[in-house]
Amino acid sequence: MDNAILRKRSSTFKTEGGSVTRVSDELLIDILRAWESWGGTAREFHESLGLSKGQLGGLMNKAKKLCREGNIVLGDFKEIKLDSIIGSGSPCGIEMSWEQGRVIYYRMPKLAMLLIQSRVDGSYLRLLKRIAKTQILIIDDFGVGKLSQDHVTDLLELVEDRYDVGSTIITAQLPPDEWHDYLG
Repeated sequence: MDNAILRKRSSTFKTEGGSVTRVSDELLIDILRAWESWGGTAREFHESLGLSKGQLGGLMNKAKKLCREGNIVLGDFKEIKLDSIIGSGSPCGIEMSWEQGRVIYYRMPKLAMLLIQSRVDGSYLRLLKRIAKTQILIIDDFGVGKLSQDHVTDLLELVEDRYDVGSTIITAQLPPDEWHDYLG
């Protein structure tokens, strides 16, 4: 959905003092979905919606709560990006930032699926670039489930792009001496 439309829709929930109140669940989820596919910075996003950083953070927290409580289903893979560190059980994919940089967390099976989906929808290079430039990448559940040759190629390309850029943390259900066989 176009951010200009989201801006107009969100303006209907603004008070004369500029506060955002009683935002509909539908708009919360639409903003969350737009944020998930956003390729720019957080500042550009909240400014494009006519919201402050704090207002956007509050709306994202409400949208995330709706999803967590099962009121809204976003699909198999969800990536939620916020401008503050949050604590939330076991997310599928999450991006957090703090004053020293950015952290992205993915479960390996969901990351593999996201990389394949991004090839199909044409956002593959943009996704690789965004993940590559993050300061810390955490890949969880490496070794759970079989990887296709495409998944292996994508993963190795991602790791190569991150060389000398930031740290990559991999948690595995597989001993390191079995990684070569696992990757084929």
